[in-house]
Amino acid sequence: MQKLRETIHNGWPHTRNQLDPSLAPYFEQRDTLTVQGNLIFRGQQVLIPQALRHTLIEVAHSTHIGAEGCLRRCRESLFWP
Repeated sequence: MQKLRETIHNGWPHTRNQLDPSLAPYFEQRDTLTVQGNLIFRGQQVLIPQALRHTLIEVAHSTHIGAEGCLRRCRESLFWP
């Protein structure tokens, strides 16, 4: 995440080949990624680090708003490639 924040601040390379391999999944979204504080956003969706994705899925399921409501809420507010 730190490398990604630095790349967003410093600018993206022109091609994916010039990019650190760990950032390749984000290359297609590079024009929509922003940093606010320590968080990375794609539009209004917050980027979720790999280590927290499973936990957030469990939290979303625990709200008991149904499958469609759960998916809609997650799609509106969370992002990961």
